[in-house]
Amino acid sequence: MQAMQAMRAMTPPSARLASNAQSRRNVRAHASLDVLKMSPLGDRVLVKPPPRVEKSAGGVILTGAAGDSMAAVGEQILTGTVVSVGEEVELEVAAGDTVMFTKYGSSDIETEEGSVSFVAQKSILAKLS
Repeated sequence: MQAMQAMRAMTPPSARLASNAQSRRNVRAHASLDVLKMSPLGDRVLVKPPPRVEKSAGGVILTGAAGDSMAAVGEQILTGTVVSVGEEVELEVAAGDTVMFTKYGSSDIETEEGSVSFVAQKSILAKLS
């Protein structure tokens, strides 16, 4: 135990941070997440963004952030479809509802099926459907 502490003391903090970041990247790369099996805890709601828009109504091909329909309402307010609801959510939202929520009140996760967001109940601004 003392030998490990001595080694840790000799290792510069920047090297420790780099090794920790590298190990976290490896864990993320190997994780396989199934959105249908996720269930949010507490007062969280699992929200899936609308599909990405590739073409505008006028036929213009959109690239980059212009095609990101998640930010269509504004830079700070997002929309999405509720996938599942946590047990402590008091709002009247259910799977299939479309909601509007704040960008910084959510935790975004990339999965094989696309991105999803875990949104805190207090960050949901409105039910659109």
